Formats: sequence, structure tokens, C-alpha cells
Amino acid sequence: MAPRKSPPPSFAGRTRPWDAYAAGRRTVAVFKRAGGKALSRDEVAGLLKISLARLYAMLDKREIVAWTDRRGHYRFPRWQFLNQEMLPGVAACLKSLDSDDQWAVMRYFLAPSEMSGGLTPLQLLRNGRIAAAKAIAVAASVHDSK
Repeated sequence: MAPRKSPPPSFAGRTRPWDAYAAGRRTVAVFKRAGGKALSRDEVAGLLKISLARLYAMLDKREIVAWTDRRGHYRFPRWQFLNQEMLPGVAACLKSLDSDDQWAVMRYFLAPSEMSGGLTPLQLLRNGRIAAAKAIAVAASVHDSK
């Protein structure tokens, strides 16, 4: 049987349902453009000179950005570190954002915001504009809770 070239009849005339995997791939593409190297938990603990217990406490307190890979291992985006420290403002933004959705958190840091003239919260943090980045997190948190 030849492959179908048009959508099945149940989708005829409709938009396709939301595809979480496609959304994830788009987020990963944005992440890579932002300097997308990801570090393992051991690399982050070594970079910050902290124990794994302290790293997990940071995760619990929403002080560090991470996601889990297919094997369930934490991965930490490199862009949140400045030398051997956390980029100032990351923890404050995470607490204001108040989200358990790891991809929503990534999108928050990497998506341009109208509130900042098209800059991303990450760009604001890199420019020392913590209050502006935090304001976007508060607005995003309020929007998501509705």
C-alpha cells in the first residue's frame, strides 16, 4: 500500500494537534543558538565547587535551571554560569517564575520579550538588568496561572 499523501480524513480541514515533541525540538533549537552546551550534574558540581547534595538542594529551591534527558539524568544549560558562579539573577528569576515545567523555564530565559524591547531575559541578566528580567518572570508566572 502506498503511503498516504494527505492527512487522514479525521484531520481534513483542521489544523494538526499540538505536537509536544515538535515544540521540544523548537525549544532545543533556540537553546543551541543561545550557546547551548549542557553540563552534567558532576560537571556543574565541579564548576561551582559544591557537593551533589548542595546541587540537588539548589534544584529543590529553584536556584538553578535544569531539565532531564531521556535517561532521566539532569542536564544544566551552560549559559546560566558566569565563570565558576551562577549568572547573577538566575535564581531570583526562577523563584519569581515559580514553574515546575522545565521547558517553560527554558523558553522564559531564551524567548524575546516585548516588555524588554525584544531582548530575552538571559540577555537582560547578562547586561546586569536583573529587575527587568525578574519583572518578565513575574508577568509570565501570572499569565501561566490564569
